[in-house]
Amino acid sequence: LFAFDEEFDNQVARIGGLGSLVQQTAAEQQSRCPVHTLALPDEWLYHGKRREQLHRLGLDAAGLRSHLKRLLAR
Repeated sequence: LFAFDEEFDNQVARIGGLGSLVQQTAAEQQSRCPVHTLALPDEWLYHGKRREQLHRLGLDAAGLRSHLKRLLAR
């Protein structure tokens, strides 16, 4: 794990997201632990309430639960 500081924040923005940074670091450390990234897409999102947007993207509690169940079933 990393300490979240200003330097780290600059790296995240440059690379493309926290999940990308974690994946890159895991690869550099030759980790055998799989990293699965869930994030907002890098595209324009329709306006709406936060709850509705997260549901539409599968990032609400039900979507996360479903994603985890699929990962654990592998």
